[in-house]
Amino acid sequence: MPALFLSACFENLVQNTVEKAFDDIHEEVTNPVRIQKEWEEISDVEEQVQIAKEYSTKLATNSKKAVYFNTKVAERGGKNAQLFLGNLYYRNYMFTGNNFTQDLPLAEKWYTKAADQGSAEAMLSLGELYSKGGKGLLSNQQKSREWYDKGLAQYLASAQKGDTEAKFSLAELYKSGKAGERDLEQSAQWYESAAFDGHVPSVLKTCQNYFVGKGVDKSRIKCYAWCEVARFLGSNATNMAKASLNQRQTQEAENLAQHLIKKIQVKK
Repeated sequence: MPALFLSACFENLVQNTVEKAFDDIHEEVTNPVRIQKEWEEISDVEEQVQIAKEYSTKLATNSKKAVYFNTKVAERGGKNAQLFLGNLYYRNYMFTGNNFTQDLPLAEKWYTKAADQGSAEAMLSLGELYSKGGKGLLSNQQKSREWYDKGLAQYLASAQKGDTEAKFSLAELYKSGKAGERDLEQSAQWYESAAFDGHVPSVLKTCQNYFVGKGVDKSRIKCYAWCEVARFLGSNATNMAKASLNQRQTQEAENLAQHLIKKIQVKK
């Protein structure tokens, strides 16, 4: 038997085996009966919530399980699962291949349920949803303003209680003007407040603000100091102010950095 013929037969066999393996994997992942059975085998409620959360991060590779599991948790009142579904049907549907399309009424439904449980992110998403409108959902500027105001108030209340992520979100909102008037001073203040909590993204934003004078007086010394704080906290960001300081200023900035680091350590 010719060697070329044997080689071709072997290649076909390998190809067919690989294709079957992929078909089996796909069937295992997407078969609704298997998915339902897997869910029913998880009896512990907390474990169900955790698994649904884990699948939320696997939307691109396992969208049907992610949606099935999170829908089950959301129907029981799980706020994070409700927010996940709102985001799925409004923003993230494109990450699921061809399994889902944008569905604004469904996004509205799940965002509203999450917002009713105090999710500031869901409130702001409803504000955006009603502002733009779209297929199956009429634009409603009054509702949009109401939800934006509620979301901003929720973040503000949480930030004032010391919630670091709320501080960062509030800073982002004031920076963009998404939930009202743009206010760079308020934005810079909340970034710096979160920075004192040791929140690295806020530390880097504070460094940038002092470098360009966004919402604060420009200060290369303070920029240098906050960049050093970021590096202390594990960031590998370049100190953007380093080249612009002389020896005396650098020493002053180093001293300030040590002072800031001590304040952050005490707070932690």
